[in-house]
Amino acid sequence: MSEKPVDIGSMFKELQEIYQKYGLPKGMGFVPDRLEITLQRREGDRFELTYSEFFSYLPSEVFSTARENVTQFFEKMGLLPEAIDHLPDGVKVHINGDFRVALFVMLETLLQNRNIKSELPHYMGLIGTYLDIYSDLFSFHWDFEEETRRKWTDYLTILDRVVQENPSISSEIQEVLKKHAGRPV
Repeated sequence: MSEKPVDIGSMFKELQEIYQKYGLPKGMGFVPDRLEITLQRREGDRFELTYSEFFSYLPSEVFSTARENVTQFFEKMGLLPEAIDHLPDGVKVHINGDFRVALFVMLETLLQNRNIKSELPHYMGLIGTYLDIYSDLFSFHWDFEEETRRKWTDYLTILDRVVQENPSISSEIQEVLKKHAGRPV
């Protein structure tokens, strides 16, 4: 990616002003009907994202124009042309960067919901709630160094002791999992 950060909000606002100036209606954005996403954490807090989007529902003449438009958009975002691959019915991009590359994936995933604009506050609230719940239940680790190994061993020791002293814990956990199985929010 380019070293210069792209202010997509300002860019889109200025494009919208040009559209309005000349009386153009909103542009047409086609939502992919299939996504393939690989996000790999590298050294430190760097990530490598390989993202493919497919538009199997588009007629070929519309698809070719849409693919060129999305390719130009990616290049304007700072992706080098060699980081963009044209696929028979889609586009694949390779992005390296910090955790913000995941925001791109989140946006594309959220766009799958036709009502996302009205439902976004609800979903953002759910994300915050889930992060709180996960953080309360788990101590997250991003590597397996000596400190993590020690914590893992200590955890297993405590878990074994608690299970030995409280044999009902396993059945209690299983009951909670069974009670909530198959009911995603």
